[in-house]
Amino acid sequence: MLGGAPFDSFAADLLVVDRLSNSVYRYSAAGTLLGTVIDNSADLNQPTGIGMSPDFTKLYVSSSQNNRVMKYDYNAASGVATNPMIFADATGGLAFPNDIQFSPDGSKIYVANLSGGVSRFNADGSSAGPKLALPGNAPTSSMNFTPDNKLLAGVF
Repeated sequence: MLGGAPFDSFAADLLVVDRLSNSVYRYSAAGTLLGTVIDNSADLNQPTGIGMSPDFTKLYVSSSQNNRVMKYDYNAASGVATNPMIFADATGGLAFPNDIQFSPDGSKIYVANLSGGVSRFNADGSSAGPKLALPGNAPTSSMNFTPDNKLLAGVF
């Protein structure tokens, strides 16, 4: 169980960002639209990435055109996001943020920047160190962790 609900009750849900409508939609594993999580938000400008806190209570959405990551309270059972707040922005080193990943222990949040590098934050939004630079400051589009907790970054 997670948060009082059986884990499998929402584990198969898929959240999808829509850059054109600045919205986030929730789908079932079978592809059925379950609802709108965030609808035409003025806080988002071409959202590109989603991150979910390990306990499924916080939703993070990268907003590429205004260089911010928004944080929402999230009810995983109902698929409702509320209480938007700016988690990080350009003052924290974001530049065209894309993918969002939590560290394996859930204490750090990594944000891939299409302008290059990976920004690191603590769960409270404070800096977790300088931006991780990639050779040639390559545009960083995606990330994942290996089974032995090494960060992999996709570039183009």
